[in-house]
Amino acid sequence: KRTSEPSGASVLPGTYKVVISFMDKKDSTTVKVLDDPRVKRNATTLKSQYDVYKQLEKEIAVATDAMDALKKSNKLMADLMKDLKDRKGDEYDSLKKTTKATQKLVKELIDELVGEQIKKQGIVRSPKANIMSFYYEPMSYLGGSLKPVGATEKRLMEQATAKLKPWLEKVNAF
Repeated sequence: KRTSEPSGASVLPGTYKVVISFMDKKDSTTVKVLDDPRVKRNATTLKSQYDVYKQLEKEIAVATDAMDALKKSNKLMADLMKDLKDRKGDEYDSLKKTTKATQKLVKELIDELVGEQIKKQGIVRSPKANIMSFYYEPMSYLGGSLKPVGATEKRLMEQATAKLKPWLEKVNAF
């Protein structure tokens, strides 16, 4: 299970208002964020990287919403299968068969997005690329680059989007 905080795009240098609330109490202050003085980057480079990262985050959020809907469907079908477990008759058998086929389809859609869950011990990676792996590549390039977004990052983004769109169409058709 993940123990680290989820991360996103680094904030751009500037002054921000931070608001903290707890129950009915609220307080705020301003914080000035500075760029790392050891790294020579201009504002245009930071902004272009930030904008691309935010676009990737938006697309990942859409995929996450679709994944959550699939998981919810899977839970409903698991509950239905529990209810049907001891039921006998042709109509129940038909419903069980349809539900199992639908569960298989949902599993295939989930595996296509995040990869098949491998239950082996140790560091194991599926040899088949999943859709999310196409999103990790441009993020990796952005995180390690001191240059403005270039052709490589744009191409990687296009490839990720090209993988996600047909998957979303399949999920929406489901």
